[in-house]
Amino acid sequence: MADMFEPIGPPPLGNRVKLLLNLWCVLLPVWLALSLAAGGFRTNVGGNLFVISWLLYPLLLWMAFLLKRSKPYLAALPALSAVAMFISGEIDNLLRHS
Repeated sequence: MADMFEPIGPPPLGNRVKLLLNLWCVLLPVWLALSLAAGGFRTNVGGNLFVISWLLYPLLLWMAFLLKRSKPYLAALPALSAVAMFISGEIDNLLRHS
């Protein structure tokens, strides 16, 4: 009798996870426009890190959607790409001025 009342499907997604995944999808056009910024780097290290982080964004977004039910905390994965983009700019500034 107790088995009759157990949930059949996966647990519902939390509101924070839904909001975060929606935010990453809204930022996709911004991500596409950022490809134009790759030419503005004056050092190879900064430019290469920027391109790598730019290329990783869709992969990280796909992983976040794929694993959203089993590991909801991985919905923050695309933030790694955004952080790496900011770091690439700082590295470029440091290497350009030294």
